[in-house]
Amino acid sequence: MPPEASARRGGYGGERYEKLAFQQVVGAERCRATPGSRCGATPLSRLHMLFLRVAPQVAGMFERLKDASWRSFDAEQAIDDIHQQVSAGWGAR
Repeated sequence: MPPEASARRGGYGGERYEKLAFQQVVGAERCRATPGSRCGATPLSRLHMLFLRVAPQVAGMFERLKDASWRSFDAEQAIDDIHQQVSAGWGAR
């Protein structure tokens, strides 16, 4: 989900990583890591550079944890729709 779309939601920014600048860096790294994608160059701080070095390792950890019990949802939907899907998915276990 584009960080700008997330920022338009009510309550965005209340969590530690719900910061537009941080999410833009995450999106830029995801773009760079995707073969065939076109990304613009953005000057990054030392903290951002550190994050970019560890991001693939963290993503790999999540992939190793992922199993059949994980559910995926389209985060660009209305929050109420996501809530219904999450609630329904929880009962399907």
